[in-house]
Amino acid sequence: MGGASRRARLARPAALAVALVCIATALASQAADASARIRPGWQRPTRLAAPVALDVFGTQTALSVQGASAVGYAVMDVDSPATSNAFNLTRSSAGRISGPKRLSGAEQMLAVAWRDRTETVLTGSAERGQTCCSTARTSLASGRSAHTIVTGLAGATDGRLIAFGGRLLAVVGTERGVWAAQSDGRGRFAGTHKLTGSVVVNAIDAVAAPQNTTVTGWATNSPNAIFIARGSTKAAPRSARRVITVPSGHTIDELALAPARAHSGGATAVWVESWSDSRANFHSVVMTADLTRAPRRRQLSSSRELAAGLAVAGDAAGDQAVAWKRCTSRAACALRATLRPAGARYGSVENLSPVDASETPALAVSAHGETLLGWMLGGHVLAASARLGAKHLSGAHTVSSTTFATDPGLTFGPTTSALATWTQGTLAQSVMGAVYVGR
Repeated sequence: MGGASRRARLARPAALAVALVCIATALASQAADASARIRPGWQRPTRLAAPVALDVFGTQTALSVQGASAVGYAVMDVDSPATSNAFNLTRSSAGRISGPKRLSGAEQMLAVAWRDRTETVLTGSAERGQTCCSTARTSLASGRSAHTIVTGLAGATDGRLIAFGGRLLAVVGTERGVWAAQSDGRGRFAGTHKLTGSVVVNAIDAVAAPQNTTVTGWATNSPNAIFIARGSTKAAPRSARRVITVPSGHTIDELALAPARAHSGGATAVWVESWSDSRANFHSVVMTADLTRAPRRRQLSSSRELAAGLAVAGDAAGDQAVAWKRCTSRAACALRATLRPAGARYGSVENLSPVDASETPALAVSAHGETLLGWMLGGHVLAASARLGAKHLSGAHTVSSTTFATDPGLTFGPTTSALATWTQGTLAQSVMGAVYVGR
């Protein structure tokens, strides 16, 4: 009895081990089968938020290192602009959607970002009965740890939330100025600094640059110029420096920044510059310059075309992409794009698909240098891609064949996966999304 019982006790762990090996093998096989089913390229579109009877706008996206997606947006009654609410939802790496959740006291979604596993939002709000925004603040997506970045704002408000070196940089801009605040390694924000003087601001942008630094840029009227302020993990951006001045009579209508190599100034500015000639003919072109100590301007688009709807993206190595719309006086628009491998110049401009005149294209570049370009045509969602080192984008791929898509967004995470978002519908709008799996 005793011997038999002892053999049974010894045999049980061995049998359990065999069973665990079999289970592990089966799970590994299932995972391999699932992985095999997820082919590189665009996956099936998914509804992220159910239809609402009001207008959806200001959609912002971010992807975490773990593959989770954060999507923030606002819902507004266009007949009563003071009535708007900001919402946030998340999509796990496995595709589980949580939300949408209304963010208390927030009327506009300005930006979202992940600091490791923690999602932070930058939102705007206004006094009761007023149109947003008068106040901008950050908070965790859960609503905790709210921090006011700036108050006393007026007019249209733009914002950026940049994750770098374990920290976050929040940038808020209106026509009256640009403000910045930076967190410590625990995500706690310190004091806010106004980066501008008494100038009218046309556009803002901010990017993470090499060696855990940041570059914040803005365009102004009088002077018609571009200014930047640099920051690092040790110090938030404070002092501003004028880097570009456009000719007299010219204005800077749009501005975007892309990361660049350190010897190229850490960032590249791309802008839409417009003017009227002596015959009252209007001109609008895309210009670019690396933000070195002595920036050299370069024109990307033809002076015989009207450029608008600028989209710019880049990776930490310095690979960049620029896209814009070429439009006629009859509002017929076509897509233009150019790629720039790290350490090289921009290539030839590609004449791509027609594009909806009311929509701005979306661009993203992965950490591995893969480029994605998204746009709308006839309400359909289209996209093209290019691998690292490619000189041209691929042919157009239909991501979604709906005819009521607007407001495209496109974001790569730290890996090779990206998320495209758009709003869909007319009387009732939904927030839609599609995952792209890189090669």
